[in-house]
Amino acid sequence: MLLKSSFYRIITSSSLQITVEIPKILGFAIYIYLMPIIQSAIKKLRQDKKRNHINVAVRDALKAALKQARLTPKPETLRAAYSALDTASKKHVIHPNKAARLKSRLTKLQFKTQTKPTPVTP
Repeated sequence: MLLKSSFYRIITSSSLQITVEIPKILGFAIYIYLMPIIQSAIKKLRQDKKRNHINVAVRDALKAALKQARLTPKPETLRAAYSALDTASKKHVIHPNKAARLKSRLTKLQFKTQTKPTPVTP
């Protein structure tokens, strides 16, 4: 289906995907996927898919560990969250400063939720 150029506009254009937005009158968008032709670009696409798969797995594990640590801030859950943060930082999924910031916040949360011992009066 060909449309006049006044009916659509290109939102994003990368080497692999072009997103075309059609006004709300028609109510849909068209996604055109372009496959690379050059050998190095084909290899890069393969690498990117593999890296994306690994990054998603690391990010999901990190989110789960952080959620568990925030719900129940116990030493075991915090240890797992710290480990997940270090792994994500080492694999460049998140910035090292973000990992440090989240660790700091989890530590504050742990001390905030700890019950203080009541002094025993004779």
